[in-house]
Amino acid sequence: MDVTLIVKQMIEKGASEQEIKSSLSDLGVGNVDEVYEKAKKEMESQSKSQAQQVKPQPPSTQQVEKEPEVSGIEITRITSDGEKKVKLEDIMKEEKIESEKNEGGGGFSADSIALLKSIEELNKKILETNREILLKLKLKE
Repeated sequence: MDVTLIVKQMIEKGASEQEIKSSLSDLGVGNVDEVYEKAKKEMESQSKSQAQQVKPQPPSTQQVEKEPEVSGIEITRITSDGEKKVKLEDIMKEEKIESEKNEGGGGFSADSIALLKSIEELNKKILETNREILLKLKLKE
């Protein structure tokens, strides 16, 4: 493996010059200063070439809402009809359509609101149980 590549990775991870040089000398690498300088120069030349390749684009007058990129992951959805393999993309599209239908209602469907309320109730019960446990522990002490 190329030592300069290792030095580049250490620099990218934020290691100081002294840490890198001491690690190299511990590994028995000769001319530590030269290896460090070579890696540093290569990184600078790479960053310059990347900066030249990137062309500035004029800012858009309209903000474009980006869709989250989803790979072709398949998941199993269990419905009243049985199990059905569905691509994650299809689910995302369905949810977007449902949210667009519910725009007038603040973007939340009645099912979503009901689920949130039930989660809130569960959280309250958990907190009450935790309080009871803490009180019992305090009484034992």
